[in-house]
Amino acid sequence: MNTFFWWGPFLIPFIAVGVVVWIVVGFFFLLNLRDLLLQVNPQYRAMQPNQVWLNFIPIFNIFWMFFTIVRVRDSVQREYQARNWAPKGDFGFGVGLAAAILTILNWGPLGLAGLICWIIYWSKEADLKNQLVQYGPYEAVVPGAPTPPTSGASAAAPGPTQAGSNTDTGAPSPAQSSPGQQASSAGGAAGSGAMSASCPYCGAPYREGVKFCSSCGRPAV
Repeated sequence: MNTFFWWGPFLIPFIAVGVVVWIVVGFFFLLNLRDLLLQVNPQYRAMQPNQVWLNFIPIFNIFWMFFTIVRVRDSVQREYQARNWAPKGDFGFGVGLAAAILTILNWGPLGLAGLICWIIYWSKEADLKNQLVQYGPYEAVVPGAPTPPTSGASAAAPGPTQAGSNTDTGAPSPAQSSPGQQASSAGGAAGSGAMSASCPYCGAPYREGVKFCSSCGRPAV
């Protein structure tokens, strides 16, 4: 009692500052997850974006964070499958799960390891969100809502959906284009400079350093 009497006035402000920092950092972390879910087509979301805020509820958030990590992974995975994009590892699921477990244990070095895992998980989810933001909504690329993929289905192999047509836009392939169109395309390619790579999905050439294929819109590899 005497110890708290002497050190209490110093500990209380320190604890208050720690709580405020935890709330502010947690807000921006959950805001990133919410914004990521907002970039996912609604029919592919495994949870509603605003449900991430339930992680601010004490004790309940111990279980809800695991639910959030799983459902964010499922949502982004379905979006990637619908776009025929190659999956980016496990979409941060492994490191996010490790962060949640280490946070519960939160003892000595495990607490520090948990903090590092949270930072890595935050970075991975932010990268996924930025890619979806840069690419734009799915409907803006392919008119019409596609059928949601079945659970656990692997990404469809890239290829034309119709014989002689472009996979995403339905535009005629070079083989079906008229000689005038082919000549125009060749002239445009020649005028734009030397191409150093080709798209692994549609085969269209593009310059090195370009993030997305100008023909099919998929990420450059």
